Amino acid sequence: MKQAAAAVGLAALSAGVAACTGNSVTGPLPSAQGSGSQLAATSPNASAPEHKVTGAGRLVLPGVDVQISLTARQLPDGTATGVLTFNSHDLSGFGAPGHSITQADVDCLVFDGNKVWFGGALKHTTMPPPPGGGPHTPAIGVVVDSHDGDRVYVGPAPPGVTCHARPFLPEFPIDGDFRVE
Repeated sequence: MKQAAAAVGLAALSAGVAACTGNSVTGPLPSAQGSGSQLAATSPNASAPEHKVTGAGRLVLPGVDVQISLTARQLPDGTATGVLTFNSHDLSGFGAPGHSITQADVDCLVFDGNKVWFGGALKHTTMPPPPGGGPHTPAIGVVVDSHDGDRVYVGPAPPGVTCHARPFLPEFPIDGDFRVE
């Protein structure tokens, strides 16, 4: 049951990957769009806290073996900055065997206690181009920093959805350590 639920949730993670064919893309993706806009303008306040999320972990399920690392922060003025790395050793459970690496520039962060939603434009990927060509979909995800074990999700953002919407995303237990501050 747990594996079936994980497989269903991860289907979104590799929706664009499973149907991809052709040569891999390398280098920057200049036409990629960000998954989120800047937060509403607020007056900068040097005493406002800076929030951050850092960590790395590995998710292994039948047909899935990925390493995820995230280092991002939200500046006192609301600006989000950081890097997400998604290192896929195996997504054969979704028809995408082989290794790929994807990096995204984090440009969207929403913190809520020990949970953070994040998003960003792909900066580099070795994944094949999406069916029909065009830019890769921006990344979206969530991290929950819990003393009972951290949970995470990373996948392609649905059209028009940013982390600011705090969308429901499945949360998978991950072997690793993330800190949401």
